[in-house]
Amino acid sequence: MPASKTIAAALAALSVVLAGCGGSHAGVTPDFAAQANAICTTADREIEALPASGTGLRALAAEAEEEVPVLQAELSGLQALTPPPSEQAQYATALSTTKQELSVIQALIVAVRAGEDERVLELGIRGDSVIATVQTEMTTLGLPKCALSVEPRGG
Repeated sequence: MPASKTIAAALAALSVVLAGCGGSHAGVTPDFAAQANAICTTADREIEALPASGTGLRALAAEAEEEVPVLQAELSGLQALTPPPSEQAQYATALSTTKQELSVIQALIVAVRAGEDERVLELGIRGDSVIATVQTEMTTLGLPKCALSVEPRGG
């Protein structure tokens, strides 16, 4: 793939990964769902308040760097919750996949800064898959706010 197409594809992949990052299921108690959805809503609002990036991979990497602490706090908050017994295994899986998403974002930042376009593309593709899985798992659990895709909009 020519360098310009690789960079364009990597940029598109990084954009999708950054955007990924929320009903009630019969097994999830309304109280648990409210607590988890509140944690995710807070994180979404914090991300939306961040300044929007410019264009290009480096700008998106800088944006991702700003998002990482918010995503880490969101994950910590979700880990502190105790899901209903019937949902513990599924919730643990969703949190594990969320950790993978965070790891992919952090690896993307490093790859962009190192100018590793092929690695960025590879991680972007992996990130797309991980984000889709997180969204499905959280939605299935009855946590739609934890499956939303938000982007910085602040100025």
